[in-house]
Amino acid sequence: MSEEFKNDVHEWDRINNLIRQYEENLKSLREEKKKIQESAIEYMRNNEIDILNMEDGKIICKKSKVKVNSLTKKNLIDKLREFFIVKERFDPGIAQMKANLISEYIDTLSEYKESYTLSRTKKSSAKSTV
Repeated sequence: MSEEFKNDVHEWDRINNLIRQYEENLKSLREEKKKIQESAIEYMRNNEIDILNMEDGKIICKKSKVKVNSLTKKNLIDKLREFFIVKERFDPGIAQMKANLISEYIDTLSEYKESYTLSRTKKSSAKSTV
């Protein structure tokens, strides 16, 4: 192995470890922010405060709608089946076949791309050095 390759691998590992540390710190900060945010939202809602003026801008408490369930393959099939039964008045067996057929067609339209990444594992008892 060349020295340049060894140096690259060690540098990649150093950066990877730094990223892991930053991610742990970010996770902790996000959890703390979420707790404070929930408390602030509750206070603002209870006191009918929509906007807080800050020295460098504003904090706005706004309401939005968020989808509760995501669209999974199973969920899509169930919703299509339900549509065919309720709206189109199909027999449940036919509705299931049509829902499966549409789902399979959508799957064929999916595009995939190959990519390569490096991942890091911690040493166990076996040693391999670079």
